Amino acid sequence: MLKKILLLALSSLAIPIGIAILGGGGFIILNLILGVSLEESLQAIQGFQQKIQPYMPYMVIFIAIPLIVKLIRQRTVE
Repeated sequence: MLKKILLLALSSLAIPIGIAILGGGGFIILNLILGVSLEESLQAIQGFQQKIQPYMPYMVIFIAIPLIVKLIRQRTVE
């Protein structure tokens, strides 16, 4: 049971981190292809981060809910 809870916690953190890495990396690569400097791309990402910062706790909740439901369903089936 503890192993499943730990896996759930790690999954709820890994999903947004993975999305951020892929999204941010893709944004920078696309901007470099379009001729935008790396410095301007990083500034745009920082501006975006500042805008979404207040909403981050809600995003983690929405990512964790499906994982919790899955854990509950597995537990009731066993």
